[in-house]
Parts: sequence; structure tokens; C-alpha cells
Amino acid sequence: MSDILRTENLGKVYRVGKIDIHAVRRANLRIKKGEFVSIVGPSGCGKSTLLHLMGGMAKPTTGRVFIEGIDISKIGDSERAKIRREKIGFVFQRFNLFSVLSAQQNLEIAMQICHNGHVDHQRIKEIMSLVGLENKLHHKPLELSMGEQQRVAIARALINNPVIILADEPTGNLDSANSYKVLYLIKDLNRNLGQTIVLITHNQEASNIADRKIGMKDGTIVAPS
Repeated sequence: MSDILRTENLGKVYRVGKIDIHAVRRANLRIKKGEFVSIVGPSGCGKSTLLHLMGGMAKPTTGRVFIEGIDISKIGDSERAKIRREKIGFVFQRFNLFSVLSAQQNLEIAMQICHNGHVDHQRIKEIMSLVGLENKLHHKPLELSMGEQQRVAIARALINNPVIILADEPTGNLDSANSYKVLYLIKDLNRNLGQTIVLITHNQEASNIADRKIGMKDGTIVAPS
């Protein structure tokens, strides 16, 4: 299998006053097509920063990030944004849905941005059915449970058929029952669709659902497996 995502000596330093904060240090990762990988570690260890670097939402201080062989750390902002839209699906802890729009409209916006205004309503129905919310197309986020909101967010991440999904603490705002449902939905996407997934979590139990687990501490990868 070929690498979907690869990092080489990846590092990120933030300047706070006169102090350099090393959020990520010399991270070397290889994620292959169809893998389900979790990156686990305590809060503040640099996991989310690493995800932002891998997803092209932040520029590294040192090192490189490759998505399907393209070095996204060396290209311009507009090119990097295009790769984010077309190749990466993001799932966040806070869902990041537009509260005044329905579930369908949230997916429509994601599709329009990627496809020059075009909307495929059949695709939206299929993806919402995939996440078990085919009857909630016209519900706004506040009319949905938190678990359902996260499933809409997962549907949005899937809508443009990304090569990889990066999920940052997707169960962080959910109770145990909804966490279980969301984690096993993510697992099914990997197992049944072959979707490549990187799951960021501080929860050891959640991390165990992945096929490969990578530990992180103090900005450093400490336990790849």
C-alpha cells in the first residue's frame, strides 16, 4: 500500500514572549491507504498541533508534510487550501456546524466550496443514510442530540470523498453511549469503505479502536506500533 500521508522531521515552535514552545518535535509518520491509526497522549502534548500540521491548517517550523506525495509545507496558501478541500475531511470535538442551517444545508456548503457551487443531492442523501440520519436532513443542529450533531459533522467530512479523514477528539463532548456510537461509526467507515482515518484522542480506550496506535508525549512521538 502507498503512503497517503507522510511527515519528515516535522516540528512546530510557538514564540511566547521570549520563550520558544516546542509543540511538536521531529515527528516522523507514515499513514498508508486504508489504515485506521490513532494518536494518543495527554492533553497539551501536541496532538492537535500535529493534526493541524498534517491537515495543512498550520505551517511547520521545520520538516515536511506529504499528502499523496505532494509536499503541502512548500506550496502556497491557495494550493494548500485546495488540497484541504479536495483530499482531507476534518472532524472536530466541537462539531463546527452552522447553527442556523439544516444538516442538509451544512453538507451543501461543503460540497459547493469543493465543486464550484455544484450540489449533488443524491450524494447528500446517501451520506446521511450512511451515518444513520437519513430522516434528519432538515433538522438544524440545535434540533439534534450531540451525538447526532457529530454524525452530521462526520457526514460533512465524507461528502467530498476525501483520501483521508483527520478526527480531533471527536468524542470529547459526548457521553459514553454516544462516544461508543461515534467511534464504531468511524470504525465501520474504515472497515466497510476502506476510508483512511487518523484519530486524535487523549482517551486510551477510544484509541484502542484503531488498528494501529501511536503514543505522543511532550510534542514527541514516543510509542509507534
